[in-house]
Amino acid sequence: MRVLLTRPRLLLIVAGLFTALLSVLVAKRTANNGDHASSVAGTPSSTSPHDHDHDHASAHEVEANQALSLIGPSLVSTPEAANDVVFLAVAAAYGRCAPAHAHELGAMAARARLPVLAGLTSILGPHTGSRSALLAGIRELASRLPCDGPVDVSIGSFRQHVTVGAYAAAFPDSYFDPSLSSASAEFGGRSLAERATDTCNGVAYAVLPLDAPRAWQCTALRAEARRRVAGLCSGTADAAAQQIRDAVMRLPSTCQ
Repeated sequence: MRVLLTRPRLLLIVAGLFTALLSVLVAKRTANNGDHASSVAGTPSSTSPHDHDHDHASAHEVEANQALSLIGPSLVSTPEAANDVVFLAVAAAYGRCAPAHAHELGAMAARARLPVLAGLTSILGPHTGSRSALLAGIRELASRLPCDGPVDVSIGSFRQHVTVGAYAAAFPDSYFDPSLSSASAEFGGRSLAERATDTCNGVAYAVLPLDAPRAWQCTALRAEARRRVAGLCSGTADAAAQQIRDAVMRLPSTCQ
């Protein structure tokens, strides 16, 4: 079992840095803002795919400040960086809207071994402004994201449609696709809070990570396999390790 779970120590360092950064983003906003939406605190109701056009038509538009807008072109050309910026902004907004659940996105990001901050770090250089200005821009952007309902986020030339509650419900999948409107069947109706504290989810994402693009046919197969792995991990170490290997090996080779 230990072989399956071994990962570089850098992952723990990045997770720790992210948690500290997110805490700053959330705390500075929560201290002087009373806009809490109770609808975000629980699992939000799913949106039908047929409602997408209506959502875009009725969504608020929120534009980033000048300092943050400077990295817009880089977000367009570097999706990994865009994922990080959207994630940080939505996570800070989620912490403002649902203070009791403020750290769940960060905990789930670590549990799912997401490459948080790696993309954003890759585009930061001498011509992108100071990091403190960018973080202030993300914090300010997060302060204007609505707790309930969709929003069109504009960061310079970069655009993203997102709904805070739906993003949280569909996380970690929504990290790579922020416009997702419903949670994966893989979650079995469990809330983000339940999934973020389940150590067996960490096992599932360790052996079947989300970090590499694969054929669309593999998405459902890998999701179901992760669900099986999470259910198997509570057994004795040796037996669970073999059963988990078997579950992975049953997948088509292109999906493993």
